[in-house]
Amino acid sequence: MSAAQIGDRDEFVVDPNLVTLLISSLVLLITRWLWNMIPAPSQARNSPPRVSGWMPYFGVWWDLKADPEHYLRRCYEQHGEVFTLYMCGRNYHMLWNHEDHHIFYLKPDEEVSGASQPFVAVLGSKDAALFSSENRNEINATVAQWLGFFHRHVARGLSGQYMRSYTSGIHDEIRRGIAELPPSGELDLYQFLIDMSLRCTLRLMLGEGFLAEHPELHADVMTVKHYFDNYAPDPFLKSFVLLVPTPQNFAIRKAIIRIKSTFHNRIEELYEKGEGEETLLFSALKVSRANDVTFGPSHGITLVMFLLTLSATANMPVVSFWALYHLNRNKKACADVIQDYRRVANAARAEGRSLFNRHDYHELKVMDNTVKESVRMHQGVIHLGNVLRAIHKDQEVGGYVLEKGSILCLPTHQYFDERWYKHPHEFDPDRWNDSQWVESLPRFTFTPFGAGAHFCPGRLVASCFIKIITSEFLETFNFEFVNEVTKSTPPFTGVAPPTCGQGRNVIRFTRKPSAQ
Repeated sequence: MSAAQIGDRDEFVVDPNLVTLLISSLVLLITRWLWNMIPAPSQARNSPPRVSGWMPYFGVWWDLKADPEHYLRRCYEQHGEVFTLYMCGRNYHMLWNHEDHHIFYLKPDEEVSGASQPFVAVLGSKDAALFSSENRNEINATVAQWLGFFHRHVARGLSGQYMRSYTSGIHDEIRRGIAELPPSGELDLYQFLIDMSLRCTLRLMLGEGFLAEHPELHADVMTVKHYFDNYAPDPFLKSFVLLVPTPQNFAIRKAIIRIKSTFHNRIEELYEKGEGEETLLFSALKVSRANDVTFGPSHGITLVMFLLTLSATANMPVVSFWALYHLNRNKKACADVIQDYRRVANAARAEGRSLFNRHDYHELKVMDNTVKESVRMHQGVIHLGNVLRAIHKDQEVGGYVLEKGSILCLPTHQYFDERWYKHPHEFDPDRWNDSQWVESLPRFTFTPFGAGAHFCPGRLVASCFIKIITSEFLETFNFEFVNEVTKSTPPFTGVAPPTCGQGRNVIRFTRKPSAQ
């Protein structure tokens, strides 16, 4: 604000930016005062220490988002092995001791299950004709029921048959994607892996050639993925932000509706014709019929497939990226992977096969160790995403009572605990060759895909994709990173992606003479 000489009748000129800053500061001060006047949400008796944070409704979200690893460590040092974070209107119970993780993984669905309704609130938009219903709770209940059924019967019951018949599909799609690259040049490796993970996932779900017939599906999924990657972890917050009337949000909502409509139409087509045995959708329908499961007009299966698609594009390319990054820096480990791949490929060719089957995928032992080590070193600080668990009745842990309706979270600090991992910050896939050491690991100290009753339903597909694309890329190209790669701030969940932008993940590659 500039002041003039009053005697000369000049007026004060107000800077609007300064006024906005002052008003915003005043609003924040008043809000903070009002928030302190409101009693904290009630908790069960003998509940764990609770960290409420300074932001109304959001609680500790901002502090946790800024540096989740150090923030959780600080909370642990102050409050012990069980504590509660209030965030986005809900209580998140942090179980620091791995011995307490049994209620997270081993409890039945009646006591602890996936918290699906928040995702339904985001994905099951009322304005989509596909999901129009006067009774919203009925849809939520149907979707939740089908999510549980999918995990118990489809993901488990089809795991053997699924991988026997679909591994070759993954391998074929990866071969095609790599063949489309030029003999040499520069490539954003991370973006390439995202595109390949989406191609493989949609091929397995919808059938070979379906994505080529619907190219707009790729763009729509990437639009939604960007939205999910860039907002807070709480699904209610995602839903709230999505309701803000901005052009970007309108585009996201339209993309969600188009994706659901495409999945729905494909499901109805398979359901009516009884075709598409090569797709996961048809297999899911087949098992549903055998178990007399009704899921309405495809509400449940559509959202399940949508969530699996988003999950695949979130985790599969990240693990593949870090595997290639570390193998590029570790020549011995890289040579071991290539040698192991050639051994399996030669055995397949001796049987007259050019593509891998389920047996070949399991024979990639060296890559199996590489995947484990890549996940261990780059896991997010909280197991929250595919293992989001809601408590359906009060649970007692560590002398505390965790109240019904809260969310359980597992920190992953044990992945760097020197009691179990020698030189934990070093990439050493050979550590997993020590069977005695592996057997000596305490239960729940390494659970990249979950455990017990709540395994990740897509773990076999993810592992298959990561193993094959990493091996094929190393066998086909020599490459080097143009710039230094850095890891982004550890996320709440999933595997920490590399820092994007400014050419950070670009490689300079040349096709090997043997792969011409």
